[in-house]
Formats: sequence, structure tokens, C-alpha cells
Amino acid sequence: AVAGIAMLLKGTTSASVCNSAMLKLGEAFQRGDNVLRLCILSALRSSRSQASVVMNADRVIKRVHSVFQSNDPNERALAVWAFEALSPVLKDHHRIHSDIRDALASTNEHEQRACAHASASLSGVSASMAESSSSSVSRLALSVTTSPTLRILMLRVLSRFHHTPKMATQASQVIHQVLLDYPTRDVAIEC
Repeated sequence: AVAGIAMLLKGTTSASVCNSAMLKLGEAFQRGDNVLRLCILSALRSSRSQASVVMNADRVIKRVHSVFQSNDPNERALAVWAFEALSPVLKDHHRIHSDIRDALASTNEHEQRACAHASASLSGVSASMAESSSSSVSRLALSVTTSPTLRILMLRVLSRFHHTPKMATQASQVIHQVLLDYPTRDVAIEC
């Protein structure tokens, strides 16, 4: 059924159909188990372009956020991945920005990876997200305790800090410093 909704969303431009389908996906995400959430996540990713026409995006976000508040790090990671898929409508949701920024400090690798991707997506569309997460992303990128995989993801996030010349310069300096501090490793930066 979820795959059918994803196909429906791809094939329609009707705002009312997109709105109804997204609300149903949000409700199923809130009430379902992690396997169903993975299927819904796939549907949300494939219909990212339709997210901007959803009139009740706040209701969908509220349902996903209720899963984020769980104590299970896997559920939280799935919710953060859903936030990443809904990034076109999260530009001004400062509460979500704050939650994702705070979750970067998680000890769960899956949750950290999801937060890194969500931070990159949101920082690309929201100057406030980029500015508010600048120090924590820079700290993770420069920390010797950060895993190489997460460090590379932090570099990807920093590459999205382009909203002001000052922010871009600071991000460039951190990226340069990481490359100087870790010269023995090949580092690929995806822009």
C-alpha cells in the first residue's frame, strides 16, 4: 500500500491528493513498526518534490516528531531520516533544527549518520539551521574522537554553509583544517 501511495504521489500534481497521501504516510509512520517506517521513508524520499505542496505539513511533521521523541535510537534515526526527506518544508521549523542539532551528539552511529544527512539537507535550504549548527558541526569535524565516516559527513554538512560570506569562509577554514590535520587519509568531499 505504501508503494502505491509513492507511485500516486509521483504521478500527480494535485495538491489535495498530495496532502491526503502525505497525511496518511505521516499517520502510518507514527503508528507503525520500524519495517513499515522504512517503507514510508522510501515513499517520502521519492516524493520529496511534492512535499512543498502539502498544506498540512505541520501535521505530518508532528506525527514524525512523536516518533523522534522515542527512547529507541533506531526509531529516532528513522524519524531523522524522515525529517531529511521532508527538508523542503522544514526550512523554518526551529524546534526540528534544534532536535537534529542536539541528536548529533548521540552515541548511536545510525542516529548520528541520519542527523548528519538531515543537517546537510536542512543547512542547504535554511540559513538559520546552518548558522545554529555551525559550532557543533565544526567541533565534530575537528574532534580526534570522531570516526572518519562521520568526519566526512560533517565535511558534507559544512559544504552547505554558503548562505553568507562569513559562514562560507568559516566552513572553508574548518574544512581546510581537517585536511591539514588528517593528511594521511584520502578524503572525498561530495558537494
